[in-house]
Amino acid sequence: MGWQEAGLPLMVGEWPWVFFLAGTSSLLEDEMKSFSDRGGLVFRLDAGELRSSKDFFLTFSRELSFPSYFGNNWDALSDCLSRVHGDWHGGRDMVFLIDNSELLEGADFLGVLVSSLSEAAEKSNLQLDSDGGPTGFTPVAQNFVFLVKESDLGGFVRKVNHRNISVDVFEDFAFAYQCDGSAGVRAECH
Repeated sequence: MGWQEAGLPLMVGEWPWVFFLAGTSSLLEDEMKSFSDRGGLVFRLDAGELRSSKDFFLTFSRELSFPSYFGNNWDALSDCLSRVHGDWHGGRDMVFLIDNSELLEGADFLGVLVSSLSEAAEKSNLQLDSDGGPTGFTPVAQNFVFLVKESDLGGFVRKVNHRNISVDVFEDFAFAYQCDGSAGVRAECH
């Protein structure tokens, strides 16, 4: 089954929030245009410019106007993404497309990156505290989409290793989720 037929919940604030898509598709481009036309924010990043954790922190901080106290680490990235700051945002839903993601396949931080993005998206989409209660903040839909060359999808997702992440793989897409997350997903990591 392909991702178009699966009816993936991209940009709707439903679990899962981190996807890996093989190849390019005019359907994805149409979805992004429709999402943008509805007021959503689309951020398109090139993995060639995100080859180190430092590059990720700098790029996300710049693109999302993180506060000056942003700590340039994975926990701080997750925290700032889960409660986006700044007047420019206005509570709008967001999707992050990361082109050429296969360039990150050998990165030693790939697992913690996917874990941090999944955790941030879960917090942003649900706005639940660590006990599962509401935070009082308005939920903001977030999705992160790693766009990978069609021939590289399987190899790429096999490199996403982290104790808190599980990845389910299909024909031309995969998705990652927090095994210990608050979204009702309590699966064992595999």
